[in-house]
Amino acid sequence: MLAGPHARTLSGDGPALAQAEVAFFGRYRLMAIDGTLFNTADTFANAAAFGRSSNQYGPGAYPQVRCVLLAECGPHAVVGLEIERYDVSEVHGAHRLLEQIGPNMLVMVDAGITSGGFIEHVREQRAHVLGALEAGVWEHLSHQRRLADGSVLAWVGPTRPGHAHYPVRRGMWVRIISYRVTDERLGEPGKVYRLVTTLLNPRVAPALELIALYHERWEIELVIDEIKTHERAQRKVFRSKTPEGVRQELYGIYLAHYAVRVLLAQAAVEAELDPDRLSFTEGLFELTEMISLALTDGSPRRPPRRSWHACGTRWPSTSCPSVACASTDVRSSRSTTSINPRSARCLHLRPLSRRISFSILLPCLILSPLSFLGEGLK
Repeated sequence: MLAGPHARTLSGDGPALAQAEVAFFGRYRLMAIDGTLFNTADTFANAAAFGRSSNQYGPGAYPQVRCVLLAECGPHAVVGLEIERYDVSEVHGAHRLLEQIGPNMLVMVDAGITSGGFIEHVREQRAHVLGALEAGVWEHLSHQRRLADGSVLAWVGPTRPGHAHYPVRRGMWVRIISYRVTDERLGEPGKVYRLVTTLLNPRVAPALELIALYHERWEIELVIDEIKTHERAQRKVFRSKTPEGVRQELYGIYLAHYAVRVLLAQAAVEAELDPDRLSFTEGLFELTEMISLALTDGSPRRPPRRSWHACGTRWPSTSCPSVACASTDVRSSRSTTSINPRSARCLHLRPLSRRISFSILLPCLILSPLSFLGEGLK
């Protein structure tokens, strides 16, 4: 697992209004959880460790490993990672990632993860939820009351014993928003979409604003695209022949992605821009161009000013943040991450000075099986 409640912020101090507008809703930092699958090398060890899909025609071509991500919607930083077998639902990984959630966070999830037990778990962490609901779910809850903005306040009672893997233990109030879209580019016209949230005050969080805000959840889909399509250069299968190698390869991939996003977040703060305006592929290219320079004499040096201007980044004037899991707060230096001590899923890098952090950043990139880094991990 990557992340934790004490890591430094990506953006550091200083004003960054443009980034705050996309990274926060009021005082709540926007987070999202989702899962994805990676193909591993077709070996007996990988198949036994991770499993594979199958259908009526037989087993799938490759064993597959499931990754569940916790990411910041603003800077696209992956701050939590759970690695599971193919046949383990992403719901279990999502619940474990909630240990990395803290106060003043708004967690957005799709309908496959939303449940009463998940929402209650988020509230135990003193955070809030905005999630989609599947058709027919919670349509006839008791104690419903329509609010001024058209949303419905409803009571979700405790789950009966044995009826859910993650039951609702105490019961809770939720707010349900139902809406239709009229533009076919935004969804299916006429279909009723439903959201659930624990932000109960319609004055603080109006229904129309939450409907528009939920589309920020798709930023985690773009994060997955950055990793699988651009960082890995559309490679279909991991090189590693063993489960340990696959996990190491995954850590390298996500650390490399985080390293690029750290520098893009710094550039966005300095320029007071939305991080989405800076190209991930361009940042990746500029950063890897520095590898040969840094390895020439083994000491980190100030990179050519021209190369950093190409992606909008200037060499940081203050200490670089740790290449570890952090959560961006562009308005303060308070951080909200923690390090999970479970050795099988934990990576922990201490806060580092500028000189040391740059030295650490290079191995993170070298670990990642990118097309321009040679053979990579075997």
